[in-house]
Amino acid sequence: MTDGVTEVAAAKLGLKIDPSLPVIPKNYLDPGEPADQLSIKGDKEWDLTPGIARTNVPTHDRKVRFEDYPIEYAELIWAYSWLCMNFDHSCVATNLAAVPPARVRREAKRLLRYLRFMKNRGVGLANIRDSDNDAWMALFRGQSHPSRVRASSVPKRLHIYRDYLDVDMPAEGPWRDREANEVLGKREQTFVNTTNRVPRSIMDPMLRWALLYVDVAFEDVLRIARGDRASVIRPTTGCACIPGTNVSWRSDKHRDRFRYEQIHLFVTAAYIVTAYLSGMRDCEVQAIRRGSARVKRDEEGNPYRHSIVSMAFKRQHVRGVIEEWVVLPEVHRALERVEKISDLMRELEPRFFEWPDSDLLFRRYSNVRTSVAAITIQINQWLRAFEKHATLLASDAIARAKTKKEREHIARNYLIPVHDYGRPWNWISRNFRRTIAWYIATEPFGVVAGKRQFGHVQETTFQGYAGSWKAGFRDEIEVARQIGKTRDIVEMYAHVRNGGTLGGPKGKELADEFRAVAAKLGDLPGQVVDEKRLLGMLKNATREIYPGLLNDCYFDRATALCLHRPGLKGRDKPYFAQCDWEKCPNSCFWGKHRAAFQSSLEHAQSLRKRPKLSKNQRTALDVVIAKYRSSLSRAEHAC
Repeated sequence: MTDGVTEVAAAKLGLKIDPSLPVIPKNYLDPGEPADQLSIKGDKEWDLTPGIARTNVPTHDRKVRFEDYPIEYAELIWAYSWLCMNFDHSCVATNLAAVPPARVRREAKRLLRYLRFMKNRGVGLANIRDSDNDAWMALFRGQSHPSRVRASSVPKRLHIYRDYLDVDMPAEGPWRDREANEVLGKREQTFVNTTNRVPRSIMDPMLRWALLYVDVAFEDVLRIARGDRASVIRPTTGCACIPGTNVSWRSDKHRDRFRYEQIHLFVTAAYIVTAYLSGMRDCEVQAIRRGSARVKRDEEGNPYRHSIVSMAFKRQHVRGVIEEWVVLPEVHRALERVEKISDLMRELEPRFFEWPDSDLLFRRYSNVRTSVAAITIQINQWLRAFEKHATLLASDAIARAKTKKEREHIARNYLIPVHDYGRPWNWISRNFRRTIAWYIATEPFGVVAGKRQFGHVQETTFQGYAGSWKAGFRDEIEVARQIGKTRDIVEMYAHVRNGGTLGGPKGKELADEFRAVAAKLGDLPGQVVDEKRLLGMLKNATREIYPGLLNDCYFDRATALCLHRPGLKGRDKPYFAQCDWEKCPNSCFWGKHRAAFQSSLEHAQSLRKRPKLSKNQRTALDVVIAKYRSSLSRAEHAC
């Protein structure tokens, strides 16, 4: 047993206990934590913050106030709470473990509910039988298996702590002769993370608004914040425009929300970009501090790897462990700009930086009732508020747009649709990790990539986030890919029907096929055709599509140039690493590939500018640049 329990092993808690015993076990404390600043057992209020490493734990779970409990139960709850943390559970035959400080308050509330339940049944603790505990467990029928386990732990803990509690308890433990599944019920065979994935129609515009705040609105937010501080409300007609339009991202309509714009929305936007594009858990995102971004550069000083260093919280590391996540440059940009917001707030409101954890990037700057700077569980409210405000801005921008094309562009890309029964999506922080896991998993080699990004030891663990093969995971992915192929082919068909062209050797053949389908259907502008019939006639064109970065491959092994290389003749899929998208008869590209060609061209041009290149290297790069320019021109023409 721990030292505290050993001291009182011969006496009941109600007789005499040293009230100066510390509350938080040493393994939950940082080395060198001042002992004189820690809560002791005799305090009427315990501050458990020194034993809680996660920054996203809410304030109400950091303290236990025993004066808040009914006086008839306060002593028992006080002793029970201390034992939950400090009792050496390894010395008894039980599967119970010590309760971490962040969960002690919840354990105390669960005990209070149990005591009140038994009182309402007219049963004292000394007379509790299995039938009474069965009635208690019936309250949790239909809830998750972990909820039922936590409920069953209350009578079990009371039994193993009975020698240190000032109450009479039965000598025999609860459910002594019964199997766990008889008490808890059958455990659900859940192979899939139950957190909902956000539909693409909702996630895409939400992410666009978050990136708009980070990339487009940043300077305006800084200007608005400084103007607000000086009590000078500047007009916002000079704000930056929504990408693809001449419409400013906000108007003067909501002047009273300028302060809110800077404090909540920008921090929330940076959180969305970071959480979604990194796959980090909420506790890991909220633990990011200033200076956490890392960049690796090549010999020429060009960045080639972006990463974030933060704390990961795993079962075996109660204080957390430092880990590194590889991320996209957009995440670094979000962190860089939220740091600048923090710098501005330090200048304008230095009092907000007197709290602990003032170097956290995702934190509050207003409506502060405690000394905790972290957003904690309020992030879910912030996400919903961000969506509400983004929808308001989108609707306002549509009303201010001067052309139909701009209105359609904003509505298509920035208006977040409602979900069930006209209600907005119920955002929670776990949505991002769950959703990005699915998108990663649906890509080639996605399960392996997701396993590495999420830090999982086994692929099946990552599949639990994205979806399990036992729950039809692989079939679900294949269905999603087939739907994606159908969507692409329908978009290409509509593109050709409206006068567009397709690039690549396969482009002309497909365009002719699409025109033939349109002629058979009588699919002319202004007419409505049978969608099922259209999909049926396009089915042949979707049979062997493999989408790629620079082109789509309409795979035919007999003509595939990539399979002419040694060792690839037996392959039944395209080998994109050897793809010659300009010459292969299976290749087609059009407007959707334009951004990839542009990015590849710019990268090749930057390589060409490096000093000390050999003549052969320059010649090779000139060939590549010419090839990208040619393809980009044809992709832009095929729009």
